[in-house]
Amino acid sequence: MEVAFIRRRRARGGDGRTLAPFVRRLAGLARSQADEVTVVFTDDHEIARLNHEYRGHDGATDVLSFPGETGPDGVVRQGELVISVEKARSQAAQRHHSLDTEIRYLLIHGFLHLMGFDHEVDHGEMASEERRLRRLLLPASGSAGQAAAS
Repeated sequence: MEVAFIRRRRARGGDGRTLAPFVRRLAGLARSQADEVTVVFTDDHEIARLNHEYRGHDGATDVLSFPGETGPDGVVRQGELVISVEKARSQAAQRHHSLDTEIRYLLIHGFLHLMGFDHEVDHGEMASEERRLRRLLLPASGSAGQAAAS
């Protein structure tokens, strides 16, 4: 799986060198068939604009998922995750863990959305899968500190 990182605006935080292997491991554990994922680090201003434009919601959110190309089998082959580093930093402070841990939580959450999970309508399936992946990928933190629903 190809993993690309883009930094926009004033987004400081998130290290692609350590996060790329994490995303690849996440994809494997989630049984994803995606070929390519782009992770965009941005600020609250840009993610609020995207949140309004694509979801009709006002205000900044922590992570947005944009499924890309879908193969003939219906499997998403590409996708983009947009993470507000400002929001992640604030949530990390509130939850008493590192920015790196919060970004990893958001990567898990956003990746599951790329795979078609929707916590707003799925009766807990996404939350269950998110807890499982956190236990496997972040054993020191377990499932403490829920990432905000996006």
